[in-house]
Amino acid sequence: MRGVLQALRLTQDGTVAAAETQRRKRMTLVNSARYAIELGRLRADPLANISCRIDALLDEYC
Repeated sequence: MRGVLQALRLTQDGTVAAAETQRRKRMTLVNSARYAIELGRLRADPLANISCRIDALLDEYC
């Protein structure tokens, strides 16, 4: 999941996306995971054990 979160930082051409775009993408991922849990497709939240803060996701390293 950490790799997915890092990929959300980028645009299609590989440049770093704007902070608001990154936040929106991350929230979409989180909501999708929660919905999959609700449907029984996932047993646990795959993002729950990642200890990065949102601020760190906006930086180069997490």
